[in-house]
Amino acid sequence: MPPKQSRLTREAFQSVWNMGKKTHIPLFTLVKQASYDENSHFSVVVSKKVCSNAVDRNLLRRKIYPILTKNLLKSKVSVILVTKKGIEKLESKEIEENIQALLNE
Repeated sequence: MPPKQSRLTREAFQSVWNMGKKTHIPLFTLVKQASYDENSHFSVVVSKKVCSNAVDRNLLRRKIYPILTKNLLKSKVSVILVTKKGIEKLESKEIEENIQALLNE
């Protein structure tokens, strides 16, 4: 779980979703917007279409949050990362490589 000051609030989530720039790759959709304060904020969305079991969805989130924390801690952006089908089969290292490539675009 990311630190509380790095999580997106419901209002901020809606704002980023509606106003942010969307980037798509086969495994993720990234929605990015300049942060509303001096911290970076992020959220990970894993739908039931990706993993039908809640335990698997939470495991996938726990794999992704440290990667985002490491890569976004110094930047001042708000990010929503939406996972897509196929991500559940990848190892943590492959997920990290895909996220870093997406963030560098």
